[in-house]
Amino acid sequence: MAIQLIDIATPQVGLKGGAEKLNANFTDTENAASRLVQSSPTDATAGKLMAVGAFGLGAANSPDQTGLDVNTISVLGWNYVINPVNGPSVGTTKFFTFPSTVGGGRGSQFAYPVNTDEIWYRTQKSSATWSTWQPVYTGANFIQAQNTSGATINGGATTDGSNLTPAQTGTWRASTTVTNTSWTTWMKQ
Repeated sequence: MAIQLIDIATPQVGLKGGAEKLNANFTDTENAASRLVQSSPTDATAGKLMAVGAFGLGAANSPDQTGLDVNTISVLGWNYVINPVNGPSVGTTKFFTFPSTVGGGRGSQFAYPVNTDEIWYRTQKSSATWSTWQPVYTGANFIQAQNTSGATINGGATTDGSNLTPAQTGTWRASTTVTNTSWTTWMKQ
């Protein structure tokens, strides 16, 4: 139903005509005026209107939560978690959760630990059990570089990033066996 407007130029018989229109506006379930707004950025009550910043969407910062078990996140959106339980790493991490639209126990999550270049991903299948966190490989943690360590490095073995050209920080794992001065793909550990 369309929003009912009160014509203030037309005399009303008492308040009945205007009151009926106002009442219609606030009882029509298709009219936003009849809906309640979320009580907090994480209020997931069905039927409530989302406020700007709901679940971290459109907000400068998503709601801070300390010690949240990220296995329990079941609504779409961002969660900014300090010391998450069941996260891919320790420390503050931003999580984006895509819950299932066809029933509980399915979904996916991305995790972005702050102050790092890391991105992690996991899924939840029909068993409702989350998979292990897997790194998402990007130019920050998956590179082509030359072994300049002076030794052969076996595939799967690690070396310090200073032994690579271009030089890297941290520890890197060789994708294949690589002799000195040879190039291969390296994954940050």
